[in-house]
Formats: sequence, structure tokens, C-alpha cells
Amino acid sequence: MNERRETFRHGLAAGGLAMLAGMGLLLFAFGVPGDLESLATIGVLTLVALALLLAGLRERISLGVVTVPWTRLAALALGSVAFFLGVGGLVALLEGSATVWTLLLLVVVPYAAWLAVECWVSGRYLGRETFALE
Repeated sequence: MNERRETFRHGLAAGGLAMLAGMGLLLFAFGVPGDLESLATIGVLTLVALALLLAGLRERISLGVVTVPWTRLAALALGSVAFFLGVGGLVALLEGSATVWTLLLLVVVPYAAWLAVECWVSGRYLGRETFALE
């Protein structure tokens, strides 16, 4: 595994682990929320965090009869992050409840979307060796 690929995949694993740890701390500190919207959000974020963690640790993931390469799994996870952050930021802007953090989210969204596309096409600008499969 080359250095760029190793660094990128370690970043995916660290991001997934950080998301899981952050959600665990929030659930520990504030308890499990009672409304369905919050539970759905926690469920989706948990799936995204697990996908990032698996993409960083495993070369290929078997889902039934289909084998998914780490690049596609990372693309789906990063695309989901971009979509959910973008929708949340846009709703906050339209409702007039935007803060500095909302604006920061809207800056992060294009970057996460670009990384998702890079993972899906296996490196257009970051280099194909970063996304090579073994």
C-alpha cells in the first residue's frame, strides 16, 4: 500500500471512529432521545460512521452476494455526509436560525461531496494510486 493511499484510508477510519465516539458520548451525556426524528438521525449517522470505519480498515466488504470495494463504500458514506449536512444547513438558513456553525457546515459540504466523487471514480484529481485496489 502506498503512503497516500494509507494516509487517506487511515483518515477514513479515524473519521468513522471519531463519529462513533462522539455519538456515544452524546448519548451517554444526554440519554437516548424520545422523538423519531432524532433517533433516525442517530441511526443514519451510525451507519455512515460504520461505513467510513470499514472503508478505512477493509479492502473489500461482502454484502450478501455482492463484494463492495472500499472506494465505493467511502463514496457512499462521504456522499451521505455531504447530503445530510447540506440539507441541514439549508433548512437552518431558510428558517432563519443559521449560526456560524451552519455556515461552516455549508463550507464543508462541497469538500465532502468532492471527496465522494473522487472515491467513486477512483481518483481523478488525487491520483489513481491513492484509490488502487489490491
